[in-house]
Amino acid sequence: MSIALASFIALAPFFQSDPDLALRRTLTVEDGDAWRTLESPTLSRSGAWLAVELRYADGRDGTSEIVSTDGAVRHVVERGAGARIDATDGFVALRRAPERDVVRAAKKDGAKDDDLPKSALVLVALPGGEEVVVENVDSFALPEEGGGWAAWRLAKADEEETAEDEDAEEAEEPEESEAEEEEGAPDPPEHVAKKKDGRPLVVGRPFADPAVERTFEFASGYAFSPKGRWLVLATTTVDAETPDEVLLVDLEDLDADPRVLSSGEARVRSFAFSEDGASVAFLSDVGTFADEQPHWSLFAAATAESGPARVVAATGTDGVPESWGVSEHRAPRFSTRGARLLFGTAPRPEPEPEEIPEDDRVHVDVWSWNDPDLQSEQLLQLEEERKRSYLAVAGIGEERVVQLAGPDLPDVVIGQEGDAPLAHGASDRPYRVALQWDRWGKSDRYAVDVETGERRLLLQSVRGIIGASPDGRWLTWWDPGREAWLALDVTDEGAEPRDLTSGIELEGESVVFADERQDTPDWQRPYGAAGWSADSSRFVVHDAFDPWSLDPTGASEAVRVTGGEGRGTNTRFRVIDDDADEPGLTQDRPLLLAGLELDSKRARLAAVSLDEPREPTTLLVAAERLGTPRRAAETGRYVMTRETFRVFPDLWSTTLESGEDGAPRIDDPVRLTDANPQASQFAWGTARPHRWRSAGGDELEGILYLPEDYDESEPLPLLVYFYERNAENLHRHYEPIPHRSIVRFPRYTSHGYAVFVPDIVYREGAPGPSAFDCVIPGILDLVERGIADPDRIGVQGHSWGGYQIAYLVTRTNLFACAIAGAPVSNMTSAYGGIRRATGLSRQFQYERTQSRIGGTLWERTQKYLENSPLFFADRVSTPLLMLHNDGDGAVPWEQGIEYFVALRRLGTPAWLLNYANEKHWVLRYAHRRDYARRMADFLDHYVLGEPAPPWMTEGVQAIDKGRTLGHREPEPVPEPEAPVAGESVR
Repeated sequence: MSIALASFIALAPFFQSDPDLALRRTLTVEDGDAWRTLESPTLSRSGAWLAVELRYADGRDGTSEIVSTDGAVRHVVERGAGARIDATDGFVALRRAPERDVVRAAKKDGAKDDDLPKSALVLVALPGGEEVVVENVDSFALPEEGGGWAAWRLAKADEEETAEDEDAEEAEEPEESEAEEEEGAPDPPEHVAKKKDGRPLVVGRPFADPAVERTFEFASGYAFSPKGRWLVLATTTVDAETPDEVLLVDLEDLDADPRVLSSGEARVRSFAFSEDGASVAFLSDVGTFADEQPHWSLFAAATAESGPARVVAATGTDGVPESWGVSEHRAPRFSTRGARLLFGTAPRPEPEPEEIPEDDRVHVDVWSWNDPDLQSEQLLQLEEERKRSYLAVAGIGEERVVQLAGPDLPDVVIGQEGDAPLAHGASDRPYRVALQWDRWGKSDRYAVDVETGERRLLLQSVRGIIGASPDGRWLTWWDPGREAWLALDVTDEGAEPRDLTSGIELEGESVVFADERQDTPDWQRPYGAAGWSADSSRFVVHDAFDPWSLDPTGASEAVRVTGGEGRGTNTRFRVIDDDADEPGLTQDRPLLLAGLELDSKRARLAAVSLDEPREPTTLLVAAERLGTPRRAAETGRYVMTRETFRVFPDLWSTTLESGEDGAPRIDDPVRLTDANPQASQFAWGTARPHRWRSAGGDELEGILYLPEDYDESEPLPLLVYFYERNAENLHRHYEPIPHRSIVRFPRYTSHGYAVFVPDIVYREGAPGPSAFDCVIPGILDLVERGIADPDRIGVQGHSWGGYQIAYLVTRTNLFACAIAGAPVSNMTSAYGGIRRATGLSRQFQYERTQSRIGGTLWERTQKYLENSPLFFADRVSTPLLMLHNDGDGAVPWEQGIEYFVALRRLGTPAWLLNYANEKHWVLRYAHRRDYARRMADFLDHYVLGEPAPPWMTEGVQAIDKGRTLGHREPEPVPEPEAPVAGESVR
């Protein structure tokens, strides 16, 4: 069935009918173990086939499903992952992982990574499903656009390992005279010592009739040309008699001798083909491989010619800066037209200093006030800095290089996907110190002539979000000072920035493009930009409701792409860029819009023409949350997720096409997956919007989740969770899988709780009081309406939510208990701290962003004190459970310690959980499950009156760590001598 342009599809309810409510059971933390998630959905180029991984939350063996997008055919591959679909829909290639229990047993027996069971390659014919299985495969590849071919490299076989081990055992120590002769020989460089044989590479058409196949020995790397005409591979061997080679294979004549592009002992990496397959490039250190510091060179060859590849760039090539060389850390790529090679260069590394005895080494970090970056940032970015490279370009057929970037201009981008005559360069180096407190930052912008490398300053000390048009002609950016979008024609040396939005009016009032809901004391952010039209003639940005099409030349007026439909219906429309491979927004087919009806929270999917702005056509509307549609590369077939609080976000398929009247239409969506059919067995809950007024009179929104059997005559135990704003997530689905940091709402509605998620509006300098003025009136409103029992209220939050809870319990005794994850308790000490994950100072957060104080510690000392829970710890009587891990890279661990020891001294019931080596959240599944269980224990005890488990009443002493977890019933503890990653709890 097709859907007419002016109609819509009402999609709820779209899930399978459930058993009677009385037959459903409550959710437990352990039920989440069996839940599956959908990972890595891959749509074929034609859109006819979808491959998706279904993974269990607890890590047990999952599956991959290969589904025709009309829903008629389905193939299941046990333990499948990493699927690639042949460009002509002939087959699917994917890995089959070894069984988890087999791998766990091998690890328990002490097997190293190289000795663990290997994956197999599974090739599944379409549409029939016939399988070809190749054991012991370490990698595989398919051409991106060409059909029928596959290549796979074999892993080291067990019998080969055994033979090599035996050879090693048989090799005797050298005679004394031999040892003396070798005694003075220097050790070879590390990369030389680590050299090993490549593995067999098989390339073929597995489902051709007859099948075609050829094996190349000693392959260390390989790649297909986009359309599948060519295969390039590198061979490596430790046999001195057999040269390392780079080979080019013509797949139209597979039996012919491959062309030798390079020969000689070498490392080879980063193969690249031009889009049309006419040229191939790679990096190699041939000729200098055995040196302590090899020189890398960029090679290129025309695929249709004969003979070896030529050196395009190397140390000493004209245009490469003196003492610089080709960087191995940036993969070369061809411009779209194939006329240029873009690659990286870098200064040659300094020779390693002579070895210094450890006792004489000095280990010191020198922090200097005028360093561009803090020493903590530098240390974390050390490896990245060592691998830094700078963009250079070489013309195909030319004998010179043009260096475009350098330490003083590190970031350079060439428009037209590498073919534009001018590049854009940026440097923030003069302004980096200010990033300590101002994360917007400033930069200088340059135009760089790609033919000469000559630079021209365009903008100095500019602050904003800067992008470029696909053709490279225009720079556009959001100027936070003017709260406007600006554009600059970089091809016109006399041009000045043009304000594109300040003069736009509707009914005599200026249209606002700055986010009016922003409540941080920082420069105003924009509602966002959708991007450029494919022809670079229009720049598309959003206001609160609608996208606008702007002419950067100023020759024509700004136009609302949707004709004002969004503002007129209180619907927020946002452009969907459904073709990531194209540099601009489509103009030759309908442009998709994601809509959210702000009153009802229903989702809309609509279509509009970028070149003919008018009221959009509604294709679909429903009381659901719709995932961003993914479009097939060659057709109008889409897949997307659909979800509600009750319904898991499975994948659905539809086709967008033009009807007889030329208007866009979509087919009736087809459900492709059913990841968790067991969900119908559980009592889940319902979600509805809730509105109330803050203490200051602001009308606020939130979400109220209720048990499915809710009886309005009885007030419910209430669990409160909040962060900042969540009301727009009314239809979001929450799996019962233990989360890294927050409670899972269905578990609690299933157990008879109401769950309240209020929005918060903040005032500058008063983050704690703002939370109080919004959250507490919302809770009291639920009590007044008879929904919530005032004596049975718990609250949970993490990070920023954790801070607010730590603050709230200093102001109210309303909560029966509270859980605060990774809370800041002392803003005065946190202000001067370091975010360990990034090395950044935390000052910007307090002055400009989330913490919202709006000034420095010395300017607003009292505000820092007033908003710090630690200084009011003596007012806390609410039992408090905190999570704060010793590896937290966002909020210093000491913040949780400061609050805990204060409460402990005051005799307030408090517990602190620290999962060893975890960071800001608990990420390992065993830790997530354990934390979810402890939160449930804690809340159920204080809110529902259930017995407290031993970990709450008796604690878990250090001497018992690893022997017991302190839960109610005895639980198995992994054997300490054989821990398995992701399983043990510490």
